Amino acid sequence: MTSKSSVDQLIRRYILETKQVIHPFESPASKLPVLNKTIFEHQEDVFRHLKIKEKPLFISSLEEIIPSISQSLVYRDDIYFNKELVLEFLNKASAIGKPARLAFLDTDPCFSVHTYYPQHTMEHVGNLYMGDFFFFPAGVQERDFIPVIIDTESVSLSCFSLPSLGSEAGPRSSNNLLAVFPPLQLQVPRLSYIAIKHWTQLLFANFTWGIYCQVRQLNIGLKNQNVVFRKVLSYLSKRYGQIHIGRDCQIDPTATIIGPTTIGDGVIIGPNVTIAAAHIGDHAVLEPSCTVWFGVLGAKSSLLANKNIIMSCVMSDSIINTDIRFSIVGSRSFLGAGSHITDCILRNADEGEPKMNAPMVKVIVGKEIVNSGYYVLGPAIGNRVKIGSGVIVYPGRVIKSDSIILPNQGYNIIDK
Repeated sequence: MTSKSSVDQLIRRYILETKQVIHPFESPASKLPVLNKTIFEHQEDVFRHLKIKEKPLFISSLEEIIPSISQSLVYRDDIYFNKELVLEFLNKASAIGKPARLAFLDTDPCFSVHTYYPQHTMEHVGNLYMGDFFFFPAGVQERDFIPVIIDTESVSLSCFSLPSLGSEAGPRSSNNLLAVFPPLQLQVPRLSYIAIKHWTQLLFANFTWGIYCQVRQLNIGLKNQNVVFRKVLSYLSKRYGQIHIGRDCQIDPTATIIGPTTIGDGVIIGPNVTIAAAHIGDHAVLEPSCTVWFGVLGAKSSLLANKNIIMSCVMSDSIINTDIRFSIVGSRSFLGAGSHITDCILRNADEGEPKMNAPMVKVIVGKEIVNSGYYVLGPAIGNRVKIGSGVIVYPGRVIKSDSIILPNQGYNIIDK
């Protein structure tokens, strides 16, 4: 693990542009938000923290790279990564002194558990997953890359277990796949890297590679201090250090805020609100008795009274009047009162639907129905979507942008 916090050498940056849009948000990943910033803004923040000030050059292929007197770093614009990963890669690649490419063992839990589903696009060579992250020494342009293997140092986090019927449920229990569901496990990395090719990856980039990873970094920071200072820092961080509150916010004294949490400017937080490990955008409104737990609420969005956002992401200018969990909602959307956003399959599909006849939540990739990799997963709701009261949305479903769904139109259950 490197102890450096910045990169000393001058580095030229190239960004490989991606034109593919992420359904149902119909924008390239680089323009979509993770923790209330676009992925491009996150990438720029990483290099700003590393004191790499030179502006990037945009290219469509590696062939456009020009030999430079300085080292060069090339990466794709749809990747969410943190500064710890970049430092680790640059230090190892610089030591080799030859063109290098980021790689991960295919046994790394972050990739063997999460990345394979639902859209496996990483190049698999031998026992390695190859990342779209390249290093060129000064003056070198050859394309014979040496893999630089990075361990994401992930840890397993158990969220909850689904109910098991047990032997007392009778003879049918042995055929019920709910009885053998594994607990929901999230692999939380210290070194974050995830390429956004599908809406599920955008969702989990927000709270697994984003919020949970931030929690890990804070815990590691505390462990590296001496005992006395660690106690003082722990005491302060619970009150100030892990909580960032913007200007002109109105926060009711009965609200509970637990770090690490970032609250933007002009946010209104009502009575008995609970915010834990969350990112709240500028001018958002949280009405009385609502909860944001390991979630993201975008700028100018509103969470209405007594409603909850759990491990979910809501983009800007949306109004949420129902509970959501493991779900993602686009910008300028409205979820009406009494609508139900479900996230778990309670029974097998009909035998006539063999592709759907399994407990793991399925999602659509292109024209195919595939496993999401998760037994608990809510839907993706696009931009400018309006959902009326009483609508039920099944797990893993996608509602395309600009949809209006009302119960009296016969679409009160979104099951396909």
